[in-house]
Amino acid sequence: MLFIIIYFQYHVPPQVTTYRCKAFTLSDLGKKHHMIKFESHIQRGMEPFVHHILVYKCPPLSKEWINKDYFCYLNGREVAPCGSVFFGWEYGGQDFYFPDNVGMPIGEPEDDATYIMEVHYNNPEMRSDLVDSSGMRITFTPDLRKYDAGLLTTGVQIGQTHMIPPHETDFVNTGFCQAECLEQGLKDMPGQQVKVFAAWQHSHLLAYAMTTKHLRNGKEIEPFADDQAYDFNYQQIRLLRKEVPLKMGGEATTDEMCISFIFYYPRMPLDGCLADPIFDTIPEIKDMKPPEQVKFLQGYNWKDRHARLLFRNNMEKTKYRSSCYARNPSFLNFKTVDRLRPTEVYHPPQRDCKKDQV
Repeated sequence: MLFIIIYFQYHVPPQVTTYRCKAFTLSDLGKKHHMIKFESHIQRGMEPFVHHILVYKCPPLSKEWINKDYFCYLNGREVAPCGSVFFGWEYGGQDFYFPDNVGMPIGEPEDDATYIMEVHYNNPEMRSDLVDSSGMRITFTPDLRKYDAGLLTTGVQIGQTHMIPPHETDFVNTGFCQAECLEQGLKDMPGQQVKVFAAWQHSHLLAYAMTTKHLRNGKEIEPFADDQAYDFNYQQIRLLRKEVPLKMGGEATTDEMCISFIFYYPRMPLDGCLADPIFDTIPEIKDMKPPEQVKFLQGYNWKDRHARLLFRNNMEKTKYRSSCYARNPSFLNFKTVDRLRPTEVYHPPQRDCKKDQV
């Protein structure tokens, strides 16, 4: 087995939120390997401040950025994380082992990717004495397993239009993977399907419940993940009890809020499919660009219960901007679609408490 620890020593700025990046390549491996395990390497004493570490697999960057650390989102779109998450860790997560027949491919001959490691620091007291060397450790092998793993990102598109109104005790955010996008990835796969073996749900402090639903031919079936007591301090990747086929005509949707990462095999040429509302049901802002919409809504009279109810009703009817992306530009597209709704809702089977105790 071979190991790589990816980290950098960094003086955390005295500000509440910092996204710090480091770019690197794996081209020096010489041939294709399989990553079979990844784990966090959090510096002792920095546990309260390191919120998450994500590694993205992105188009190649110029050499001047390789092995350089920088602010992730303040140096232009070219060097910002591309959205294609490769692996990572969230606060409360544990080591992750791939199933025995699956490995995540790295170092492939045609792999000219730049990998970008993003570390999110949360420093609410704005301390100036924090120096961190946290990172990720990966275990890999030249002995290839039977299948290449893939990671599909789905849910709510990250951005300003992902809104949670103030003064509400509960509010549902919905994102989904449009069938047309998913079919682009599945059409050339054996049997036009892949097998999902793990799910990783991610949100922030406001979330208290989160579900990664699974629709097939419009009918909602057993979800990939359902956490009705979501805990920000326990964001573990969860292996499914049994592998679940994801087929042509099926769609994955994330309710409650934010993002779900779906681990599956064999790998398909699709990295992510997400959606965000376009607010077309609110006359005052339906023709505005997203930044103008957000500015308008920030001045909304959220203390007025009737105004909040009207906004909730409008969000039930709004259309969504669906995004579909991969490293291959031919997969990149954006489309306005109706909100995905199942024709039949899934109801979990009644549990037999006596049988559970046996």
